[in-house]
Formats: sequence, structure tokens, C-alpha cells
Amino acid sequence: MPDRPEWVHEIKHDGYRLIVQRERRQAGREAARPSLSNHAFVRYVLEGSVRKAADRVRITGQLVDTATGAHLWADHFDGTLDDIFDLQDQLTATIVGAIAPRVEQAEIERTKRKPTDRLDAYDYYLRGVAGLNFRGAAEARKLFLKAVELDPSFAVCYAMAAHCYELEMIRGGLPPAEVIAETTRLARRAALRC
Repeated sequence: MPDRPEWVHEIKHDGYRLIVQRERRQAGREAARPSLSNHAFVRYVLEGSVRKAADRVRITGQLVDTATGAHLWADHFDGTLDDIFDLQDQLTATIVGAIAPRVEQAEIERTKRKPTDRLDAYDYYLRGVAGLNFRGAAEARKLFLKAVELDPSFAVCYAMAAHCYELEMIRGGLPPAEVIAETTRLARRAALRC
């Protein structure tokens, strides 16, 4: 898309999936903000505005966690229309540099929340994570699958078991067709429990 902002491409290359929504408003009129959190898998929204006075522009942006409504980052950028490309480069670098660590930190905080009420399932999960380093992917996968036997809603264990299948394939232990079938099955089960 020719009118898509450059930073969308840079963030997308960093592994983030973005939904871009454009909206025009007249100055002084507030539009109802649509709830993007109702869309599947939208966890963060980058909002912004552009204001112009004579030959000056001010661009503002904020990153919002759709689940909590918390603002994770906000900033503004001032410039003139005659250096608009410099302002665009500054904006792109700052947004990409600021958002990636904020999203990563928010995800770390999200994972710290209590994942299961079953301590025995959580014990298998922790042993599986440690097992990835010491026992190998096949043993770790068995531990993650034991965890979901005890707590079928413990979604991260499905994802970790799928990751173990991938590691086993990369290391030459499993055929790709089997890995694709199993990782797809596990991903679907995880998605139903998130």
C-alpha cells in the first residue's frame, strides 16, 4: 500500500502483526473510538494525531494495551513542513525503538500473572522449561503435555509442546509432516483456551 506509514513495515519485520486504521476528524470534534480489542488477537493499539499550524506540525502517538486500557508509551514530535522528511525519519525511528521494548515488557508482565491454579501442572511446566536446556525437547514436550492433562486450560503448555516438536524436527528427530500436524493441533487447542 503506497499510503501506509513506513514504521508499519519496520514493526512488521520485527514480528508484530498490526491492524492499521485511518480516521479523519475535523479539529475540535471528537470521534467515538472503535474498540479494536473485540478483534481477535489485537493486544496493543498505536493511536496518534497530526495537527498543523502555519508551517509547523505536531504529531502525537500513544501505545495502548487493549486488555487493560493502560497507556504503555506516549510522545509527540514537532517540526516544520519544510523538514517533514526529517520529522518522518525521527518519528519512525522513535516509534520503532520505543514500542518494541514496551511491548516486550508488557508481555513479560502478562506472563508473570498466575497461569494456573494447579500447582502440580505448574510444576510440570517449570520442569519442562528447564528440560529444554538439560533434558532435550522430547522430554520437555512430555512434561508440557502432562501439565495440560492436569489443567487443560493451561494454554502456554500447548504452545511450549508445539515448540518442542519444532525443535525435534530441526534437530532431525521428527518428520516435517508429523510436526506440522501436531503443532497445528496444539496451536488450535491453545487458541481455544486463551
